Amino acid sequence: MALLSGDINGNLASGVQFSPNFEKHIYADDSLLYSSQNGTIPSKESTPVGFNRYMTISLTPEKDLRDANILQGNYSIVYNFLHKINKRLKIVNISGDRTELEIVSTTPNAFNDLRQLVERNSSTTFASHIRDFVLNFGENNLVDITTIELGGVRIGNIDSTLSYPTSIFNGIPTVFIPADSNLQNFDGINPAWNPMVEVYNPAIGQSQDSRGALTGRSRWFAVKRNFDMSLGWESGQKIGTNYNWVHDLKYTPNREGLKHQINTNQLSIEYKYFDKTITNYNRIYVKLSSPLDDNIVVNNIVDLDARIKESWVEKIIAFPSIQNEKRPDFSQPDFNIDLSDRKGSNGTEFETWTSLLDVDATTSQQLISKYFSGSLGDVKLNIDYSDFKNFIHFSSATERVDNFRYKLQQIEKFNDRVNLLESVSGSDALTNISQSIVRRDRVIGGFDEFEEYLYYKTDSNIYTHWSSSDFTIEPYPKSSTFPHVLRDTDSTEGVNWYNGVYASASLYDEFNDARLRNMIPIHLQEAEDPLEIFE
Repeated sequence: MALLSGDINGNLASGVQFSPNFEKHIYADDSLLYSSQNGTIPSKESTPVGFNRYMTISLTPEKDLRDANILQGNYSIVYNFLHKINKRLKIVNISGDRTELEIVSTTPNAFNDLRQLVERNSSTTFASHIRDFVLNFGENNLVDITTIELGGVRIGNIDSTLSYPTSIFNGIPTVFIPADSNLQNFDGINPAWNPMVEVYNPAIGQSQDSRGALTGRSRWFAVKRNFDMSLGWESGQKIGTNYNWVHDLKYTPNREGLKHQINTNQLSIEYKYFDKTITNYNRIYVKLSSPLDDNIVVNNIVDLDARIKESWVEKIIAFPSIQNEKRPDFSQPDFNIDLSDRKGSNGTEFETWTSLLDVDATTSQQLISKYFSGSLGDVKLNIDYSDFKNFIHFSSATERVDNFRYKLQQIEKFNDRVNLLESVSGSDALTNISQSIVRRDRVIGGFDEFEEYLYYKTDSNIYTHWSSSDFTIEPYPKSSTFPHVLRDTDSTEGVNWYNGVYASASLYDEFNDARLRNMIPIHLQEAEDPLEIFE
């Protein structure tokens, strides 16, 4: 649908200005996280066609997400393109089927602009074509209106007078008076026809000698209801000038010119009627496209909006923005500095391979695992492995924990085999011991940095400050640290550690919006026979 400038800026009818109401609602699944409204509808002018200036709506979902302080995750943004017609209206009546409402405003003539919008012709797309109104309860709760009727304070009961029908005969004013004593009853719908005779009623300045004299003419008349509910006369057929047949009427003249004494103060009918003219448009009656929610009741406050264009839903996956951090430049190290006069900062001598391996078994094993069993040339990253968020993004934290536990069980099997074979003599036993040690060392040497942290570290607090993370990971429990001796995986300490870390990993996976599984279409995730990629 092409939009004109009036649709964007709120000039929907000639001389009537409404406030644009551009709404943004951000959802995470079904949970509403953020809402904003009463903003200007973002747009830019398209190529003009003739005298018309067509507008194009321009949205910036990523910026809207960042402005709401949302950095990462899967979200849906709902955009509503509205104009505010009336604010803070009160619901005073709700029908039994909850599809019809009576709504009032405390502001006099609050709906006068709405009346002009509905009644006037306008060049805007909205006013000329769709006239789509909604009740706006806030937080993206819009209810479509199918029918809207204006109401308000009316003039009400009026005392009025209906004069008898008049005419002119022979240049003299006349009046038709009832031929019998009373007019027939009028039921307001069907006219009751009454015979009426014409008598002279001279005007001021004319001779009064003929007042009340019959003219000889008669006619049927009926009382009718006008559009504004007042009464008037509807004339029927002429009865004629032969009065011989009206023997049962009040007047039984048989010749023209017979006088009747008429009272000029009684030539009318007094009656009451209800004038429906509205003097204060402060009430509307609406029919809804669907029943109201049960939580909406009488006295609730609601806004009346005009929908310019159908709502738009944008799905977006956000990742943390990457910013370049400026770090100070450092000079190259100076190995010739004499530190002998520095208290507590004595330098160390260069070590040889033999001297390093002679320190203790743990240090020796770490060196062998690092430089011979593992891959050469890897760069050691400065990552804090005590928190899953620092190194788990697309993968699964639970899988990493299970992999480490499996490797520990393999190491335990190799150690048990070595301990068993050490009690057996012979060259075959020595060969098997050597093979088991090599295989164990290959498992340890194949540790990634996270597994090395769990295997070698004794404390997760590598920083001096306290961590508030919900996913803090403690290193695997050890019975001693010099040398490192790990608890068995089936020991109480090992089982408790695994259960605790696994629970933390499961919780992290649940809230990790960047996890690869979340990128798979929903129908594949929820299939009865899931793909192997999820296993």
